Amino acid sequence: MFGENHQPVQLCNVLALKADSALITGVVTDANGAFTLPISDSTALVRFAYVGYAEQTLPVGQVPGEVVLLPMNVEIGQASVQGVRPQLRMVEAGLIELPVKGTSLAAKADITDLLRQLPGFVASGDEGVRMVNGGSHLIYLNGRKIQSFDEIRNLDPASVKSLKLNTTPGAKYGSGTNAVIMIETKANLRGLSLYARAYTRRRSVWNYGGNVSLSYTPGRVTYYGELSYDDFQAKREKTFRADFTQGQDAVDRARLESAVNEHETTRTPRVKLGIEAQPFQGLNLGARYSASYAQMKFPSHEHHIANRNGAEIDNLDAEGNIRQTTPIHQVNAYGRYQITERLGATLNADFYLKGIDKPSDHKELSNTTHTEYAYRQHNKANYLLWQVSPSVDYSFGQRGQLEVGGELYQITGGGKVDRGGVTVMDYSNREQQYAGFATYAIPLGTWNASVGARYEYSSSQVDNRLMPSKSENRHYAAPFFSASLAGVLGPTKHSFSLASFSRQPSLQLLANNDYRSSNYLYQESNPLLRPTRYYRAGYTFMWQIFYLGLEYSYAKDFLFYTFVPNPAVQNGYIIRPENFESAHTLKATLYAQLPLTSWYTIKGTGLCMVDRVDASKYGGKTLPIRPLLYGKVENEFNFPHDFFLSADYEYTSSSNAQIFTSSSTHSVNLYFGKWFMKRSLYLSAAAVDILALTGQTHSAELRGLRFTMGEWQDSRYVQLRIIYRFNKVKDYSGKATAKEAIERL
Repeated sequence: MFGENHQPVQLCNVLALKADSALITGVVTDANGAFTLPISDSTALVRFAYVGYAEQTLPVGQVPGEVVLLPMNVEIGQASVQGVRPQLRMVEAGLIELPVKGTSLAAKADITDLLRQLPGFVASGDEGVRMVNGGSHLIYLNGRKIQSFDEIRNLDPASVKSLKLNTTPGAKYGSGTNAVIMIETKANLRGLSLYARAYTRRRSVWNYGGNVSLSYTPGRVTYYGELSYDDFQAKREKTFRADFTQGQDAVDRARLESAVNEHETTRTPRVKLGIEAQPFQGLNLGARYSASYAQMKFPSHEHHIANRNGAEIDNLDAEGNIRQTTPIHQVNAYGRYQITERLGATLNADFYLKGIDKPSDHKELSNTTHTEYAYRQHNKANYLLWQVSPSVDYSFGQRGQLEVGGELYQITGGGKVDRGGVTVMDYSNREQQYAGFATYAIPLGTWNASVGARYEYSSSQVDNRLMPSKSENRHYAAPFFSASLAGVLGPTKHSFSLASFSRQPSLQLLANNDYRSSNYLYQESNPLLRPTRYYRAGYTFMWQIFYLGLEYSYAKDFLFYTFVPNPAVQNGYIIRPENFESAHTLKATLYAQLPLTSWYTIKGTGLCMVDRVDASKYGGKTLPIRPLLYGKVENEFNFPHDFFLSADYEYTSSSNAQIFTSSSTHSVNLYFGKWFMKRSLYLSAAAVDILALTGQTHSAELRGLRFTMGEWQDSRYVQLRIIYRFNKVKDYSGKATAKEAIERL
């Protein structure tokens, strides 16, 4: 079974009918669009039915080896946005489907508005969406993994046929993926396509940006490109209080109080060029080049008051001015060959080059001793990554589907830190990872099961040229597993899953994180960090408009930050990452969507999370159980003449999470939108965090230090946005398999 652009159609209904249309039997197609349907009646008819495509019925003797479905265009008129209400449904192996085409969701303004309709997801500014339970997720577009949200930011919701959410991802995805979003679209239009987007955002300072995309498809080849620019500015205020509780510091009742004001400005131009081709049926090829050049300025002011025995011993002002440029170049190439109806092969390759140049000027003035200390710090680093990921898949029809693949990546690079004209760090990194995986999906009547295994071997070498004793050369090898079972019991749908996985520390945490903020505040990297190993069990329940997800995870060598008194500086402390002994986390996520009228829908998302971190290794106390509660209520109005209005309220409770006790937060947001010119022009406005109540405090005690932090940022803003579409923009369908490795940079 194939759809537009000769893409395999998964989960298409294939029905065998008698001449009088009575049902004989039926099956659904697998991930490759393949199906097997034994029919002994030579007069039977075969019907093919799939959402978004025109239904086809053929005599059994006339069914070809390949069936191509034609799209069924459903246009929503300019006068009204009302349409069929989308309904969540669970399909095989814990896969939740949300139809889009032919429903009211097709009139959403952008892909972010569309994705946040999935249970457990909320909007996350320019980063698209995030999971309310803090988990990690991947996004696939027409079967290809995307590298960053920028790649689908300009995707037109009207071109999306359906969204699928895999809540039980298997061994194929690796590295603790909690969910996988799969976006299926129609084929791209031929000829020239244009997409233009511009926005301006007013916080306490102006932000603005936009992008222009062009694509041209004369035949079997598509050429496309994009230019974009973002100017981001934000102000932040932080307060710190450190009370020293052990040793002489405790005897002297030592305390440090700090206030930090920061103003970040980041300007980022980006360019993207690509080509995709289908030389002949069954073979798809593509390549893409992208580059960005982020320029950041980060002036800050710090004020510190050091006390001992209730008396002030120092009053310090510190000024900092950080400038950082980060050029990034990436090349991605892929190929997919459908060798036979059952057998397919895929090969993906990535090349990634990243540089960091970070000079900063600092000046510290003691108002007590009237002494001044000025210095310059310069951090430089360069990294090169390449990755190759081959895979082969084979369909056994109704007996299941097998996929076998591997990953190989290598990272090389290093950096240097100069402070006051003296080199204080000089290091190099070299990492390699080899991984192999196999997954097998098995249909079991109205239930589906899948099992998977993954084996990883990694080597990580950090060479410290200044202090060879701190050099590390480590090797890791471990197997991982995954299993899931999903199906239907009466009107309810259920899914169970088990998985194990690991996460390695980033290269920055290992070797490139040393920073002197002031005489009292230091930050360090840690070359001794170990990977965290996770074990996770999950359960999903669905009934009509309700969704419930339960998840328990156990982490060994849990990676988190610690703070410790600085033995070289009175009242000073050092922040650095460490491996905690273990961590337990239990999460419950609830989602409900209630359409009260044809134009008004109310949605609710809730989260209850309890976690326990064993901090005894670092002198931490076991915090009493105090769950984190999160709730979001969305009110959506779809009025005639393509006018949209949405108002939502978010609440996060005070809680004991990880090693911190944190305060509560609230947020109120309003969104307006209107389509013009037959849905070619879209204007919108948003008022975000209207009450500006997102300031939060956190407190913890470790290693003889009681630490309290308060933070506030100018999250309240008003945004105006304009979007213009002509025809449709080509979206890259390559598989950016190096996502995990690139994130480690």
